[in-house]
Formats: sequence, structure tokens, C-alpha cells
Amino acid sequence: MKLQRVFTILAALTLFTVGTAQAQKPASGDVALFVNNISALPMYNVGYFMSSDVMGYGSLGFTNDDNDSGVAFGVGARIYGAPGTSENIRTYWNASLRHNSEDYISSGGIASFGGGLAGRGIESTTLSADFGAEAELAPDFSVGAEVGLQWQDVEVAGGGDNSILSLGTADLTLNYYF
Repeated sequence: MKLQRVFTILAALTLFTVGTAQAQKPASGDVALFVNNISALPMYNVGYFMSSDVMGYGSLGFTNDDNDSGVAFGVGARIYGAPGTSENIRTYWNASLRHNSEDYISSGGIASFGGGLAGRGIESTTLSADFGAEAELAPDFSVGAEVGLQWQDVEVAGGGDNSILSLGTADLTLNYYF
């Protein structure tokens, strides 16, 4: 349902703004807001351009599934100018490190930390490397896609530790520059 709303908003923005699209390249000192990982755990990101081709960013995401709640935070960097860049399409390399913690469980309005009431806490650390491209739909607004690989270390409270290597991961992004 959440993914359907994102696509509806994206389609509406495309219809209203595609006639005014202009190629504008962010410069040093510009700020970016973008959302990625839309279909699973949306990550809200704030980026800062150190130059016109290098952006560092911080990420924050929240989960709320049944009685479990969690938070994810991370850092990353994009280097623009990968092969395939054209007037309205910018390509980039992306690297990120994210930590996701679902180790507090609400019970009667009281949050328990460090594994929760039943020891059901889950902690994961993810390292990603991606190749991405974003198409400008309007000045300062673009939609993008990334493909790449992820290494994830998952720890479950009460026992259980897994390392997962995923090749061919895919992600959508919505980007706004100002």
C-alpha cells in the first residue's frame, strides 16, 4: 500500500512538472533530501555536496510492525559522473553503511530496550555498494534507481547470527535538491 502511494505521487508530479524539466547540476554547498528503500524500510536522507560530484549523506528510518518498533541510521556517499551521464540523466556510484535495531518492544506504553521483553531484538548492520542513475523530472527533483550488492550481518537476541551477501539488489530513490 505504501509503495502504491509513492508511485501515485510520483506519477502526479511527473504529469505536472515534465514540461518544465531543465538540467540543473547541484554545486558545492547544495543540500539534498532523498528517500530510498521505499518498498521495505523507507530511509530518509539528508545530503551535502562537498563538490558538484561528491555528496555525503546521513540516513534515518523507523519501523513499526505489530508490537515491534525499530530505528535505522546510517551514512553514505555518492560520487556522480559515472559512465552514462547525459543532459537529463545523472549516474553515480553509491556506498553506504546502515545499522538497523529492532530491539525495543512496546508493552502497555512502556518501551523495553536491549532485546525487549521476550528477547526478540534484532540488530543488523548493512554495507552496500551500488551503481545508480537518476532522471530529472523537474528542476531540482529527480527519480532514480540503484543496483548493486549488500553484505548484511544479522544478530538475533537469544542466539542466532547470520551473514548475508546479496548480489543484484535494487532500490528506488526520490531526490530533491536545494
